[in-house]
Amino acid sequence: MRSFAETFERLKVLLIAESEALRQGTETNLAANADSKARILLELARWHNNGDETALSREDAANLVALLSDNAGLLERHMAAANRIAASLAQHLRDADSDGTYGSSQTYRGFRS
Repeated sequence: MRSFAETFERLKVLLIAESEALRQGTETNLAANADSKARILLELARWHNNGDETALSREDAANLVALLSDNAGLLERHMAAANRIAASLAQHLRDADSDGTYGSSQTYRGFRS
């Protein structure tokens, strides 16, 4: 098993790489990154539970909080954009499927279609 410091550094490197990919719009595997983050956090929890962890400096802790916050914000914006694109595509598909009898915002008995 890696040392606490090595595990902590792996988490920082992963967060920086994923955040940079999201910021630049380059391809990244979010599912694989999420798995890696979960595994690293499990390793860190094991170190902590065994009482073997190296004490983090305030600077390291503050740096990690900033990295996590930045990463979370980028992921939220990425997911919001993906949801807007999916909603737009779904609307275009509904419009293309329609025979034009009813508008896409037609209300029937209080329900929107």
